[in-house]
Amino acid sequence: MQNEDGFSWRLPGPLAVQNIFSCLERVGEISVASLVCSEWQSLSLSLRALYPSTAREVAIRIRSYQHLKPNASSSSSSSSSLPTSMDGEYTLWYNGNICIPMQLYCHNVMSDRPTEFLSLLNTSNNFSMIPVGGSIVSQGQHTPQRRVQSIRTEFSKIRINPRNLMVKTDDYTFATTLGERGAILVPIEDGTMLRQRYWNNQKVISFDKVPFMTARNSISPQTQHAPMWCNPRMGKAMMDLRQRNTTLYQFACERYQFQCMGCQPYGQIMVPKVETPVFQTLAIAGGGFAGRVSPILDRTKDEHASNGNYDDEGHCGGWVLQLSLIHKSQMPTNNASSPDYNEADLDPTTWQLYRCLRMPNNQRFVPTVNQRY
Repeated sequence: MQNEDGFSWRLPGPLAVQNIFSCLERVGEISVASLVCSEWQSLSLSLRALYPSTAREVAIRIRSYQHLKPNASSSSSSSSSLPTSMDGEYTLWYNGNICIPMQLYCHNVMSDRPTEFLSLLNTSNNFSMIPVGGSIVSQGQHTPQRRVQSIRTEFSKIRINPRNLMVKTDDYTFATTLGERGAILVPIEDGTMLRQRYWNNQKVISFDKVPFMTARNSISPQTQHAPMWCNPRMGKAMMDLRQRNTTLYQFACERYQFQCMGCQPYGQIMVPKVETPVFQTLAIAGGGFAGRVSPILDRTKDEHASNGNYDDEGHCGGWVLQLSLIHKSQMPTNNASSPDYNEADLDPTTWQLYRCLRMPNNQRFVPTVNQRY
């Protein structure tokens, strides 16, 4: 509604519903209103499916298309005759805005719980790694000679909420974990994992995979100012969100989205030397005695601070990494090129170094908007 001054306003949802119900009850039209609302809901879903913003709306569009095919019989238009898999790359519209298209991969489209993923064109440039060292040791059902020196999880797609662009860093649907043995990456064998003990051996956690953009190790704090990326004992992670130049809007991330946390953490953030507030390529390195470099909203799920002990030292991950959409015309030329380079291009002479600082408090982040995803 709009008043004489042009100021728009509307009743709060619960208050509006309460007023409508009381009015309908007086005139005895609740049953009629229920039927009308049901019809309007179907129409609303169909209209939203014209420019889908989620994988669920893509499924509605597919079912509507199958139902409206002129040559489709009543049996062929049923949901049971639809293809078992319609997964693939789709154009979604950010919150239904037809001016902001996104290219996302829709997974399990025809199921009861379709999900969205962002495809990463260069898998080797999207990884997180934990090395052996300090209180982290390699364990598995094999001889010591076959144990790994690190585990590395590579991501070909990352789970994303298309409504607020938050990434679920511990979704491994399209991830592969490899082990480093003698400078060679090999597939992880059954039972292979890294195990860390801390709190005077009172706490033990195991790692058989690493969340997206999480750099972790178990070495006492380092004072070096040289690039930690060159140190094999450092935890490392890297992202490369670049897509083809034909994509109008692309995903990017701010460097302020990452921070050190845990017990005596340290680390560095590396970004290209370009004049832009957001980056499509970004790398982190570091760790701590029981620390890590990870998204600033990340918190551990399996421990709490007590008796002066540090918090945020256990397993991490969740809806914690915020991305943003930028028009390709706003990206620097070297940042918007096709993703055809590799990890070796992380040269300190061409990348800007930033030191991470420890989180000032232990406030815990509990996602609510993303729980239904």
